[in-house]
Amino acid sequence: MQYLATRVRNHPVRWAFAAFALLAVWVVFSTGYAGAQATEDPVEVFRETKGQHALSITMLPARPTVGVVHFNIMPTDAASAAAVQDAVITVIANSPHVTEQYPNGKPEYQVRAINNPDDRRSYAANMTIEYEGLWTFDVVISSSSIGAETFTVPLEIGELPIDPGAEGGLILALILIAFTGGSIYLIRSSKKAIRRREAARQATAS
Repeated sequence: MQYLATRVRNHPVRWAFAAFALLAVWVVFSTGYAGAQATEDPVEVFRETKGQHALSITMLPARPTVGVVHFNIMPTDAASAAAVQDAVITVIANSPHVTEQYPNGKPEYQVRAINNPDDRRSYAANMTIEYEGLWTFDVVISSSSIGAETFTVPLEIGELPIDPGAEGGLILALILIAFTGGSIYLIRSSKKAIRRREAARQATAS
């Protein structure tokens, strides 16, 4: 083992092979993790009853990050548990920048949730969040049958992760460069060894 470690220390190309191999393993695992996130199911992040309204919200991704965030909103009648199919729902995103004028954060984005034609009990809303932090989302519901209500939903928006596809492409390019450099190194080393053997043979013959 000590002999192998000495050989690795003395040859930068071997160091490069080892480093790029470790990076390649990391890319494989991170890509698999990203794929798992892409196929995960929506997770309930909020449930509350207020007045005549009961509200459940699921999200995808479950741990929201900077970028597109998908809300699935399901309002129900708190008394009967019946779905509210005539609701008008607006989602307002308040930024983490709290001021005296905006104690819950400054309103940055507003979207209308659309009733899902495949499931009349739920309403879908997509919103693009541009920076991380603790955001507050106001979900304003109005219904002709049970009136109006506003729910406040705090959510931590995380940083945008590195794109594993771009990262994988970069690592692949670096690995190819390392192998190309290693091949050139081996060819040159082989030629030098051949020249040394030829020189030694000629010296012995003379």
